[in-house]
Amino acid sequence: MGDKMIYKKFYFKNYKGIKETSIEFDNHSNLCCIVGINESGKTTILKGIYDIFTLLTGGSIDNLFEECIDKTEANFTGEMKFAVELIADEDSRKKFNFRKNDNLKCEFIYHIKQDKYDLSYSTPFEKKCYKITNTCTHNEVELSKEECDKIFTIIKNDKLYPCVYYCDDFFIEVPEEIYFQTTNSKKNYSNEVFYWQDIFNNIGKESLMATDEFGTRYTTFPGFQSLVDDYFDEQNISNKGNLNKNLNKIQVHLTKTIKDNLIFKDEMKDFDRVEIRIKTNKKPEVGFQIVFFDTDGNEFLLSDKSLGFRWFFSFLLFTFYRKSKNVLFLLDEPASNLFAGVQEKIMESFKKLTKQNCYIAYSTHTVYLYHETLLKSTHIAIKENGIGIKIYNYLDILDDEKKLACARIVTDYFRIKKDFMLLKDKNIFVEGKEDWFIIELFCKKILSRIGDIDIFYCGGSSSATNYIDNATCMKKKFMMILDNDNGLECYTKYQRYYKWLDGGVENGDNYKIIVKNNLKSLNDLLKNENIGAIQTLICEDDKVKIYNFAFNCNEIQLSKDEKEKKKIVNKAIRKIVCENLLNEHMDCLHELEKSLSQQTKDNFTKLADAIEKHFNLK
Repeated sequence: MGDKMIYKKFYFKNYKGIKETSIEFDNHSNLCCIVGINESGKTTILKGIYDIFTLLTGGSIDNLFEECIDKTEANFTGEMKFAVELIADEDSRKKFNFRKNDNLKCEFIYHIKQDKYDLSYSTPFEKKCYKITNTCTHNEVELSKEECDKIFTIIKNDKLYPCVYYCDDFFIEVPEEIYFQTTNSKKNYSNEVFYWQDIFNNIGKESLMATDEFGTRYTTFPGFQSLVDDYFDEQNISNKGNLNKNLNKIQVHLTKTIKDNLIFKDEMKDFDRVEIRIKTNKKPEVGFQIVFFDTDGNEFLLSDKSLGFRWFFSFLLFTFYRKSKNVLFLLDEPASNLFAGVQEKIMESFKKLTKQNCYIAYSTHTVYLYHETLLKSTHIAIKENGIGIKIYNYLDILDDEKKLACARIVTDYFRIKKDFMLLKDKNIFVEGKEDWFIIELFCKKILSRIGDIDIFYCGGSSSATNYIDNATCMKKKFMMILDNDNGLECYTKYQRYYKWLDGGVENGDNYKIIVKNNLKSLNDLLKNENIGAIQTLICEDDKVKIYNFAFNCNEIQLSKDEKEKKKIVNKAIRKIVCENLLNEHMDCLHELEKSLSQQTKDNFTKLADAIEKHFNLK
């Protein structure tokens, strides 16, 4: 985020359903995606981060224990612990007298005694401490009380902590009226009203800092409260018009901002302008209302617009005109009810926000709010028996099929995001995701072959019917590659199925187009009956080289058990491809290519030749 301090790691112990876990952010992408099945703990993690921020900034922890203790632990007595590690910028390090690789860690420890009969809580001991952690040595040094007080004072006075906002679905209902009162008024407003006052004042500041159509640049905004004072100032009647003059400039700017960032362009073709009008003007209070106009001059309130547009407008106000610029947004399943195309545009908006000193941590179930560049910052929430909620980084569990099943959004991204309803002109269908990774690595990355042909994995040799039928219907070129093992059995099933569709005719249209022309076994392509699965194209010695390259280790011996060996090699290939998608190891793949045997390279060259011949690429 490049400004003041940024969050690196959050730690939880005995918080809600969490026994003990932590989540670490990737501060290069500024995006963190949390995935997992329902009830796996995604919301718990996001709310836990917000609770840590509340404690960090000295906020109230009233009812924290009643909310945080897992109700299943009716007789819990022990330690509840929160911790957050922050990275300081260069200026902050100097103020703290930190070395280059030193980070700041803050811990909150509570000792809880819970009565198993009435669920009451006692907190006889609370400890808050600061530590210095070194990213190179991993040593931790607890600071003295004097040092802690000094650091806390610096952080508080300079507002170094990034502000944290938690939003359920990132949808905040914009009130029908936003109120301001005169300076001397004693009317009490809720925190929500103050929040919207800040948003409106920031819209005013941004508007008057912009250049208008006449080239005039306004650099100061007195604030809505000052304008309301002028509006009711009976001593200086000439000041009464200041409010309307400023409103005109503000609504022109807000209209432009909406049009420039509108992600519903197709649905909102008739949007013309926005107007901010005075609805309530009874001293000492003025209420402002936002009104929208279409190109025919019809006016609408925000409540009249679609849920999608209300979501977008709330998103726009909350992000573009937020009070703090150094922000961590916690978004719980954002835009889950919006059209897939709009979700993709929102994903692009997230990327833009991260370039504006924002960090976004969000949970999602949709592939349209995902991207391969997030692989390194994808975390999986899993609720495990006897362990509670745990968080795992995606790249750390590539060899654990059970855990990977909870991160289906990632594998579905490569299969569904490349929507089989939107096939390209040339497409390859393979049986499983491991086949996808192998062809992606060897044919595309190492050999730079098969061009821009899209590869889809079908979830099994018998599950390709939807892909085949759709490609046939849309008259797209395709090839279904089947292994020489189980794939041959399915080859026979597909023969019978498409012959049946043709009414039992041997050379019917479906049979000729699909089975005879586009269904290929590895034996058909390579003229080699000794080839089983696609992984057998890799020579045994090269499997060891691939593992060593993936995990940067010295020469090792792989398991002699074929099933276990296949699993380990698949893990290594998946890791190389994932890191390659993140633009890491890009310059190193030629080293792997040089180390591979000529036999392995020849095998995949023959496969690439057969594929390119099928699609007439040569």
